[in-house]
Amino acid sequence: MADENEKKDSSTVGKINNAVGKGRDLQRAYGAYKKARLAVAAGEGLAGAVPVAIAVIVLVVIVVLFGGAAGVNGGDLSNSSPSPYPYSSGGISNLGLPPTREEFSQLFNIYTCKTALPEYPPPTSSCQTVLAGTPEYEMVYDALSIALKSQQYKTLLTGGGKLNVYIRPSLASGGTGGAAWDTKTIQYWGYMQDRGKLFNNISIVHETIHMIQQRHPELKFPLSQLSGNDKSCYYNSGTSNAYINTYANKTNGVGGGPVSESMAEVGAMNVFAGPGITYSKGLTCYYPPATPNSQYDRPYPNCSIPITSYPTTCPATYDWVRKNIYGVDFFGLP
Repeated sequence: MADENEKKDSSTVGKINNAVGKGRDLQRAYGAYKKARLAVAAGEGLAGAVPVAIAVIVLVVIVVLFGGAAGVNGGDLSNSSPSPYPYSSGGISNLGLPPTREEFSQLFNIYTCKTALPEYPPPTSSCQTVLAGTPEYEMVYDALSIALKSQQYKTLLTGGGKLNVYIRPSLASGGTGGAAWDTKTIQYWGYMQDRGKLFNNISIVHETIHMIQQRHPELKFPLSQLSGNDKSCYYNSGTSNAYINTYANKTNGVGGGPVSESMAEVGAMNVFAGPGITYSKGLTCYYPPATPNSQYDRPYPNCSIPITSYPTTCPATYDWVRKNIYGVDFFGLP
């Protein structure tokens, strides 16, 4: 399971990263997943199936506890500077109204599943539709209805058709994660635990930015340029390997890559991490040879470095996101 609480063989992770960088073939991944199941059925047992299953899950899910999630298409995004504001006039419009629950249900199918382990495609036997008023539905609605005040975001996200959202229980390890699997499927697990409203909201919208990446690969996030302008906001600023500080998995081989993950993270922060708010994923940094103080401590740089007052601390990044993805300002900034 691509969960940060679990140990991973470094050679396996390296091979997975190579595969991820070369295209992330979902059909190949799913074939390997079926091979793992057949190994169990044939009597090879978990010893034969687990390495394959772990590789497949990491390849497709690419997600970790608190670490944010990965878009399967993330490695295909370029660092090149895009034409200015391809999806807006470059101006800022007024916020619209959030969708009603009836309107929301026209855009998203929400399912709850019995099993924590994400599967692709999700098995219908263990998942069922949930309606407005249920905790799972309301959790997703609460986060996305705010972002959907932006007509530009709504068009980018849902213009390609209705989305299927699957809510799963947390892993046995307590792992929380999510993944955009294709151009219509998002899965989350563990978000019904007490992770806090800000964390849940940013994590849920983070995945929808990965979906926008998948549906609109022509929308390029100029990582080198933005991280060079907002140096204090990024690890490895000014390079093609920069990561926004709040994203935890910077060098450990987990995630969709610097462009994909940084774009998804700041895309969500533009909605919720306003002036005066300090945001991180709760994975506090420690610096070896020091040792962690809790299960949520992570060795630098694979930890979540807080950013306070993101719109003014990271102004170039904030402005690019609000013009290219949203076309509105959620905090009333000029």
